[in-house]
Amino acid sequence: MIEVATARINSFAHAAQQVDAQPSEESIFVLTAAKLQDIITQAVQEALEGHESLYQTVQGQAREIGALNAKLETMQKDMDCLAENQFIQLKLIDALRGIKTATEVTKNRQDILHALLAANNGKMLARDARKKMRVPKSSFCELLKTCYFVEKRPYHLDPRQDVLLLK
Repeated sequence: MIEVATARINSFAHAAQQVDAQPSEESIFVLTAAKLQDIITQAVQEALEGHESLYQTVQGQAREIGALNAKLETMQKDMDCLAENQFIQLKLIDALRGIKTATEVTKNRQDILHALLAANNGKMLARDARKKMRVPKSSFCELLKTCYFVEKRPYHLDPRQDVLLLK
């Protein structure tokens, strides 16, 4: 019977549209509307449960990201503080090196002045000593304040000038 029906259908159709109908061995079942609605409701509930767990996971990760951002801000502040402290330490080290260098220069100048006075029988005009040492007036005055072995007196022929004497 199926073959006759297929032959009649195919007789009206073009050759490209003809159907080769084979009898189906699958059983046909009837699904009521209530049963279909139960299946759809169950599928929706399963999908929502899956989304709920996904939503909980996303919320947990958002909390973790917030905590990590707070830690990052704290670490950034600590790094800024450390960088500032390091800069201050470097400035202090440079200042100490400068003091040490200045002390060494002063010590060298004291030795030179002592040798210069000793070579001139223990006395010399301050102006001449400064010129031979090639030191500016302000530095020479500072040097004389640190020299414990030098006595400064006014020159007897010209009181505007000073004579340096070894003690």
